[in-house]
Amino acid sequence: MKWLLALLVLSASITFSFAADEPKVPADHAVKMTASAKLFKDTVRTFFKTQCLDCHGGEKTKSGFNMATREKLLEGGDRGVSIVPGKAKESRLYKLVARTEEPHMPPKKPVDKAMLDALAIWIDSGAAYDAPLLDTVASGKKPMVVTEKDKAAWAYRALSPVPVPVVKNADWPRNSIDNFILAKLEAAKITPSADAEKLVLLRRVTFGLTGLPPTVKEQDDFLADTSAKAYEKVVDRLLASPAFGER
Repeated sequence: MKWLLALLVLSASITFSFAADEPKVPADHAVKMTASAKLFKDTVRTFFKTQCLDCHGGEKTKSGFNMATREKLLEGGDRGVSIVPGKAKESRLYKLVARTEEPHMPPKKPVDKAMLDALAIWIDSGAAYDAPLLDTVASGKKPMVVTEKDKAAWAYRALSPVPVPVVKNADWPRNSIDNFILAKLEAAKITPSADAEKLVLLRRVTFGLTGLPPTVKEQDDFLADTSAKAYEKVVDRLLASPAFGER
């Protein structure tokens, strides 16, 4: 019995020793969030307002990601969740700022290590806000508005007939598009190249549409066709061929 009593005493002392060496229980959630809110107020808020808010919650909300409030931040954007409170290294926002994931943010200049460390601690301690970044929070993506300045751009202008340029070498154009090309050439005092020989044309179009050279028969047939639309017929044949686009 004495040996059993001694064993029980020894076991209790070992258990007490291990218990004494255990780390202290972390601060509760409320305490952590209070510390996080203070860090936000002292450091993170300024970073967000100066480096992020213009594109994410201010005048515009890119990628559907609004950082103006904690609720909006936690919602994430078009690319999914951005913040995992308590886990900075798993948070997409941290990865973008740390430049370990694309696209890098802020895009123009990396943040210094002190700011990056503060951001990590802020997320790890709960990612709290002391208050919204803006008095009035943008509700989301704004509808596109076409302004009068926008309408002055060519894409918004109605199509209108354009006069075909008059050229000196009136025999060269085969259609009105050629007139535009030749007008630019003549303005630059450049003479158009001579027409390519028939076999050269055949090889160019056959390689271009099938990736292979024309067969001997195809060459003979093309040379034998003296009609004005011989080339057009070759193009139509190649576009209708199963070999079109294979290579």
